Amino acid sequence: MVYREDNEQPEGTIDTWLPEGKKVTFTPVMGSGKKFAAKVGAQGKVSFELNDKNSFAFYQLRSENHENTINNNGIMIKSLRFVFLALFVALQFVAYGQPAERLVQVQVTPDHTNWLYKPGEK
Repeated sequence: MVYREDNEQPEGTIDTWLPEGKKVTFTPVMGSGKKFAAKVGAQGKVSFELNDKNSFAFYQLRSENHENTINNNGIMIKSLRFVFLALFVALQFVAYGQPAERLVQVQVTPDHTNWLYKPGEK
């Protein structure tokens, strides 16, 4: 969103996260802005222009490789879903692999040092 206050400067710059030299298109969604294309300058800056004082423009920003970005993000999201599902399943195995704690515990202790008993011996 770009806003021009009551001043004599119709031009300004926007700081973006985009790399220098990237070609982008700004399409107005709301306000008095006009569609324009620009190249990203140093430190991600893009120049814009709003002719009327106290005006604003809400832009949709599209880069030249927008479709590839969407496809890569879709693959990454699917990969993350798979990783989280695998983690969830692995945690279920760990949780069910432990014996359930009971109120009564039975402990068997030998009265012979070597654990060897003859049949019928108590």
